[in-house]
Amino acid sequence: MRHVPSVIFPPFRLDLVNQRLWRDSRAIALTPKTFALLRHLLEHADQLVTKEELLGAVWPDTYVTDAVLKVCIGELRKALGDDATCPRFIETAHRRGYRFIGKITEEEERERQRDRETERQMAESLSVSPSLWRQQGKQAAARATCRHLWPVH
Repeated sequence: MRHVPSVIFPPFRLDLVNQRLWRDSRAIALTPKTFALLRHLLEHADQLVTKEELLGAVWPDTYVTDAVLKVCIGELRKALGDDATCPRFIETAHRRGYRFIGKITEEEERERQRDRETERQMAESLSVSPSLWRQQGKQAAARATCRHLWPVH
């Protein structure tokens, strides 16, 4: 079973598939626009995202003012328990935009690393190279190992 792709920025986890924000095991309610805003900021972490870019990404083909963005940022800060004067997650670049400054890790990458390690261990236990394991698939690699260990004459 694969893990749901998530972005983790402790103590929070943003579930990208189910569009939910979690703090440990507790779901935090976000409006769809606030979720989209957080996702966009996370996708551009440590980069200045201009107000215009955020408005275009979260409210495409809709005319909204900076005030709507400011309200949405406020909702997001409240949900994260973040403070604009001493931010841990969302930094304001006055008159320009916002920057996500929290430390993030992508769970999907960690899952891929776990999968590669599992493949390496399985291939090693069957005396098969990891590349053969990946190229031919687990069943083909296992059959090749069986033929090697117990040849049919």
